[in-house]
Amino acid sequence: MHVRLLPKFAAPGVQRTSFDAGLSLQHIPGTTSFPLPSVPTVDKSCFMTLSSPAPTPRNITIFDPTLRDGEQSPGASMNLAEKLEVAQALANLGVDVMEAGFPIASPGDFEAVREIATTIRGPIICGLARCNDGDIDRAWEALQKAPQARIHVFLATSAIHREF
Repeated sequence: MHVRLLPKFAAPGVQRTSFDAGLSLQHIPGTTSFPLPSVPTVDKSCFMTLSSPAPTPRNITIFDPTLRDGEQSPGASMNLAEKLEVAQALANLGVDVMEAGFPIASPGDFEAVREIATTIRGPIICGLARCNDGDIDRAWEALQKAPQARIHVFLATSAIHREF
């Protein structure tokens, strides 16, 4: 007796018997046939439906560089009063971290960062600094009165930033 499971296509002259699994049981001519065992129907109620646990909420931190990077745009420089107004608007919007400026860049930028750190409540006040002692010390000097301060340190890659 010889029985094989084959796909549903069959060679001519081969008897095909289908069953639930989507394959065909084919009896090869010249072999003794026998009754096919019944294939039980699967009771799907025995399968447990697995559901993913509720996704854990992710905290998204809004880091806004408008006061520092926004001033890089031509014609967009702000005086101290304008920076304070924008800083307060960002705080009112619920920004988590605001990059107030680059304190070592100029006395005006230092003063703006210091005033924002002293005045604005709510967000973390951040100052930008290159990765060197002078920049980091100057940033801390401007930020030290902030209830929550952060120094955003970067490594310069352009030749002009590395030189100056």
